[in-house]
Amino acid sequence: MTDISQSMSRPAVKNENGKGIALLSAQILPVMAIVSLFPAIPKLFQQFGGIPHAALLVPMILTIPALMVAIFAPVAGALADRFGRRASFLSGMFLYVAAGLVPIFTADIFVIVISRAVLGLAEAMAVTVSSALIGDYFGENRQKWTSWVGIVISPSGTLLLIAGGFLADWNWRGPFFIYLLAIPALILALIYIDEPEQTARARERDIAKLPFPWREALVIGALTLVASLIYYVEPLHIAQVFSLLGVTSPAVAGVVQALTAVGYVIGALIYRQTARRATPMAPP
Repeated sequence: MTDISQSMSRPAVKNENGKGIALLSAQILPVMAIVSLFPAIPKLFQQFGGIPHAALLVPMILTIPALMVAIFAPVAGALADRFGRRASFLSGMFLYVAAGLVPIFTADIFVIVISRAVLGLAEAMAVTVSSALIGDYFGENRQKWTSWVGIVISPSGTLLLIAGGFLADWNWRGPFFIYLLAIPALILALIYIDEPEQTARARERDIAKLPFPWREALVIGALTLVASLIYYVEPLHIAQVFSLLGVTSPAVAGVVQALTAVGYVIGALIYRQTARRATPMAPP
């Protein structure tokens, strides 16, 4: 009865669906940054294979954004606390759009790699602040939107793989045009994302007084590291394996890789059904 009365007394979130969709769009950015380029790896090696250190630089086009996210996500959180959620989020989204489109206008691999590093910085800001805003806006209802993140990312990755393959068939620059899709996400953020109420910040400060769970964080971090290594090793090499087997079309490679995303969708749906029972929620 108490839970029902608390739920009824909790004020509704203004433009909840608009905010949720804008934040979900930001969560897709890392998938867009990497997955769409998987089928294009052979084309990238064809384009830049004659450049010194191409064996290092070409894979960096895919992997350096994730490295920058890992390094700068804590800094992104500190900047968001210092300058505000909305300003930090919009800055990350704008920088993502600008950096993502750079390879369309240049064939200098060093400029492309630098732009990809900047893209990773933008991801760190946008995704980190997006996750924080889900908690700020939705409180106890954040499980709803967190589960939607997994559900939306999986089919998005599948579609981006297929689109990246067909665009790579056209030109090595083709998959980079997918970053134009970040522009509607930026517009949604401009319309719906506002600075969360101070009550949410006050609750956050109270939670921050608790001791940091180092043991749990180390276990989760180790598992995430292993999973991330597996996630990157397979796509970086599978396109080359397809090429050796005679599959030269990036579109075909993209479709085959996209089939592996079925498991992600199933896992996200299972999480949606079990997360609330399995994860104890802190009181508001």
